[in-house]
Amino acid sequence: MRRLLNNKGLSLLETLAALVISGIVIVTLTQFVRYLSLTSAESQIENTISNEGISIIAQVYADYSEIVPVSAQPCFGNDKCIILIEDASNKVQIGFIQHTDTSEKIEIVKTIDGVQSTSIYIFGTDMINTSITKSCLACPSPTSDVYVLYFDLYYSDTHNETFMTSFKTY
Repeated sequence: MRRLLNNKGLSLLETLAALVISGIVIVTLTQFVRYLSLTSAESQIENTISNEGISIIAQVYADYSEIVPVSAQPCFGNDKCIILIEDASNKVQIGFIQHTDTSEKIEIVKTIDGVQSTSIYIFGTDMINTSITKSCLACPSPTSDVYVLYFDLYYSDTHNETFMTSFKTY
């Protein structure tokens, strides 16, 4: 005798196998989405640091390029500061000053045609390891000096970047 079977549905074993496979796929996709969001947050932090550093270097350069310095002198009372002098009525003072316990900010005091203006640049992240140093012992000409402005933007131990620019007297 022949038995008639009803094969129109899924067995319990097939249903359980489908649920297990679906669960594995869902967990894998959830982990992947979590990884992508963490990677995106990391990239956003790095981009923010880079954008801040690049924009401040551009602004410092714009302030500095308004004069053609022929000499430089240190600022009184601040070893992280330099005054670039074109003549008696045109000079740019660039220096680092304390902002918080762990961070500094950039202060630029410009005197153009006798008119003085001050700009302060503060970052969203801490600015550390700052310096302005004379960079060469035997500069191209006896009257020429090169100074390097250097700083790190620090967000965390894994997120920090170094920036620098230079100034030359003619």
